[in-house]
Amino acid sequence: MLSQLVRPKAATDITKAINAKATCNLPFDNTQDFDYANRGFIGDIPGRMIPRDDPNAPGPAIDLNDYDFINSNPSAPAPDTINPSLWRQAQLNAISGLFKVCEGIYQVRGYDLANMTIVETDTGLVLIDPLSVVETSRAALKLYHDHFPAKRTVHAIFVTHCHADHFGGIEGVLSEEQQLDGSVQIFAPEGFLYHAVSENVFAGNAMSRRSQYMYGPLLGKSAQEQVDAGLGKALAQGRYSLLSPSPNCTVSKTGERRCIDGVTFEFQMANSTEAPSEMLIYIPKHRALCGAEVTTHNMHNLYTLRGAEVRDAVQWWKTIHETIKLFLLRTDVLFAQHHWPIWGQPNVKSFLVSQRDMYKGLHDQTMRLVNHGMGSVDIANTMELPEALGNQWYNRGYYGTISHNTRGIYQRYIGWYSNNPADLNPLPPVEAAKKYVDFMGGSDQITQRAQECYRKGEYRWVATVLNQVLQADPSHGAARALLADAFEQL
Repeated sequence: MLSQLVRPKAATDITKAINAKATCNLPFDNTQDFDYANRGFIGDIPGRMIPRDDPNAPGPAIDLNDYDFINSNPSAPAPDTINPSLWRQAQLNAISGLFKVCEGIYQVRGYDLANMTIVETDTGLVLIDPLSVVETSRAALKLYHDHFPAKRTVHAIFVTHCHADHFGGIEGVLSEEQQLDGSVQIFAPEGFLYHAVSENVFAGNAMSRRSQYMYGPLLGKSAQEQVDAGLGKALAQGRYSLLSPSPNCTVSKTGERRCIDGVTFEFQMANSTEAPSEMLIYIPKHRALCGAEVTTHNMHNLYTLRGAEVRDAVQWWKTIHETIKLFLLRTDVLFAQHHWPIWGQPNVKSFLVSQRDMYKGLHDQTMRLVNHGMGSVDIANTMELPEALGNQWYNRGYYGTISHNTRGIYQRYIGWYSNNPADLNPLPPVEAAKKYVDFMGGSDQITQRAQECYRKGEYRWVATVLNQVLQADPSHGAARALLADAFEQL
């Protein structure tokens, strides 16, 4: 019985129609991102799979063969179970391997949620963001050395910010001797260690549980299961690590410069944007800008579903505005620690200006509606980006969405209380649900009526009413199965 409940189902006719409609409203004829994502390809990891160090682990760190269903026929339309916009992002994120960004700068993409960037210095290497687990960072560095066998050792590591997918693999790119003798300098923005640790201590257990729902790592990989993670293909599994920044290697000021083995790096502080501790990196020698995770090819989270402090949309757009002023006229290529680079100053300008305006628009229009007296749920169902912003692929909601970002902005300014006295001191969910179910005629009758709503495509309402049934009676199998079906269509 359980296997029947969890087996993926086909899209309903209503879901198919909604997905098909997406092809009419977005610029699918714009294929520039595919050119960018493939540009500079050098080679891929043999077998496209990275094993875990632990032989008893339930699976590999990541296996990109699981995603062969995505690019096996690139010209085929999106499966009817997947929104075509998401399908396009999934195709782009499935382009993996070692890539040349420009002379002296390389990236390994596709083998973790984030990218690892490799900068050649006079005699060695500087690494930017050694991925989330030891297994993937080690494999990424090996891929570079396989194609550039001249022995270049790692001189320094830059960690752009305090999220684990950007530092958790750090021990994979350092020998035990290097870890002990401190010969490799580790740079990070001010506040890095505090925020890297505190987030995983204060709310670590809760965030870990919630991330299972956010990323779906236990799902299979198919057109009816896990397809993509928006920021990348998937979060790799394996051994996490954390090392402190080296003495005198904390970056605290915009404009600060460090020279590593003949290559100068200039920094812009970006704290309280995508992370509480973050920095961008500019490399004058190559006229190249690393956007960290402040600018990416999607709308990012202002509020993340795994749980975290709501991010400051004002600080975010102002930081991008400062980036434009500081670096645009000196930049020929923009790369970030997710997704693919952008080449050419006019293209970089369009991207940065649009991302700045997108985050500013989310903030300003949300607060306009707040001050008109609207609540967070009403705003989430009302807000739309203007077409000039919303139809840009890099502003689409593959990771953050208008719905949960506007509610995050509301929470940051107004908090949890809706100003409706009925919400001030409500009954606990289970107690309230039992009363709702009793008022509505009982679990069986509610489930029967919910089935009718499901057939009409009213999946959000089905989820709302069946949540009450299952809060009151978690053992109600028919309600549980129908709720799962509604979530699947959503």
